[in-house]
Amino acid sequence: MAKGSSPAKRVVSYVQSASIPSIEDFGKGELVGGSGSIQLDPKFVNVIDRRADYLVFLTADGDSRGLYVFKQSPAGFEVRESQGGRSTLAFSYRI
Repeated sequence: MAKGSSPAKRVVSYVQSASIPSIEDFGKGELVGGSGSIQLDPKFVNVIDRRADYLVFLTADGDSRGLYVFKQSPAGFEVRESQGGRSTLAFSYRI
């Protein structure tokens, strides 16, 4: 070991494991008056199974009544604020 260098450290990390092949996409969107829509990248759409539903995980980037996926299609999805909320705020998604 060279003078002044630190000893190597071991880092434990975890990765997801799936029984079937999967692909993910991430992004950001915005609610305006309680609703917003996301158009999926056509390159992503070309590699997903259009016969199967995809899962969408949402995280509001601010205070809200909660978010949910209102409509979903192979081309994209609509997000709404729960309980008739009318917030304008950003959100993140993972598919």
